[in-house]
Amino acid sequence: MREITRDTPSGHGHSSRLWTRWIPGIAAIACMAGCSAAAAGGETATTDVEEASRAAPDDAHPFYATVRRDETSCAPSARVFVRAVGASERREIPVSELDVHEAGLDPAGIAAVRTAPDRDLLLYGRLGSPHPTTGARPFVVAAAYRGMPGVHARRGDALFRVEAAAACDDGGAATPRGGRTEDPPNLRAMRIDGPATPIELASLTVSSAARSGVDPSWLERRVVAHGAIVAAHPSHLSSTRAPVGAARSSRLDASQVFVRLSDAVGACPELSAIRCPDGETPTYERSADRCLVPTGCVVRAMCPAAVPACEEGYTLASWPAAPSGCPRYACDPSFLVESSPPIAPRAAPVVDQELGH
Repeated sequence: MREITRDTPSGHGHSSRLWTRWIPGIAAIACMAGCSAAAAGGETATTDVEEASRAAPDDAHPFYATVRRDETSCAPSARVFVRAVGASERREIPVSELDVHEAGLDPAGIAAVRTAPDRDLLLYGRLGSPHPTTGARPFVVAAAYRGMPGVHARRGDALFRVEAAAACDDGGAATPRGGRTEDPPNLRAMRIDGPATPIELASLTVSSAARSGVDPSWLERRVVAHGAIVAAHPSHLSSTRAPVGAARSSRLDASQVFVRLSDAVGACPELSAIRCPDGETPTYERSADRCLVPTGCVVRAMCPAAVPACEEGYTLASWPAAPSGCPRYACDPSFLVESSPPIAPRAAPVVDQELGH
C-alpha cells in the first residue's frame, strides 16, 4: 500500500503531460455577452491580476485553495480563480491554468478534478512563474481533494486534517484505535485554515457527510489514514486529564469530507476463484479500502429481489456476503468508480479427486 503524506501533500505522478493541463472551455457568444453586461454596469469583467497577485500567499509556501471557474470571463488568463482557504472573497487570484502534473493523479483522478463542481474541489499547491506578457501564473497542484457528492459543509465550519496520535497506557505501551478512546484521545486534528495547534479528539463522526448507502467505515478511513480533509466544528468536551495549556479533548462531527485523489493508493490483493462445494457460493467482505476479501462458502438462501438505488453522484457496488450469500450493497462516489477494485470472480466447483469427477 503506497503511503500518503498528510502533513504536506505531495507526490510526483507519471501521467502523460497531455492529461495534466487544462483550462475550462468557453463559448464565444457567452464571452461577448459577459463582457457587454460588465461594461454596461460600469464594472470590470475580471479581477486585476497585479492587485490579486500582491494579495497572494508567499510563493515559497504552498497553500490550500478553493477554485472558481468563470465561464463568462473574456480574458484567457482570468477564467480560473483560486483563493487561499480562509481568505476573503476579494482576495481571489486569477490563474492561467491548473497544472496537475505534480499531483500524482491517474487519468481517473484528473477527470475527477476536471468534472468537480467548484464547491466540491479543494487543492493544495503553489503559484507558478508569471507569464512574461500577461503576468498570469498557473496554479501548480501538489494534491487534489474532492468532496462527497450532494453534501454541503455547514456554514461556519473549519477545515481539518485528522491523523492517528500514538497513545500510551500507564505502562508506556501504545493504545490502538478502538481501545480506550476517551483516556487518552488517540486522534488529533489540525486546522488548515487557522491556528495550527493540535486538537486531541475523543471521537470522530462522518455520518453527516455520508449519504444513504455510503460505507461509513470507508469514509472514516479516508480521513484517518488517507489524508482526506474534513469540514467540521469541534464540539469541546470536558477533560480533567488535559495538561495545563493543552487543548481540550473534542468531538469532531464532519459535515463534509474531501477525499484525496486518486483514492486507489495501492492494489488490492488479487482475487482467484474460490473452490466451493456444489450448491454453495463464495462470500466476501469488503475492506475499508474497498477491497474484496474472501470469507468462505455458504449455501445461498433466497435473497430479496429488491435492489437499493443510490443517490445522484453515486454508483452501486455489490458482492455476495455471509451468512446467506445474498448481495451486500454500498454506494460509492461515481468519480471513484473508474479506479474501483475488481468484481469478485465466480466460484470454481470442487472436483472429487477420488471419484474422478
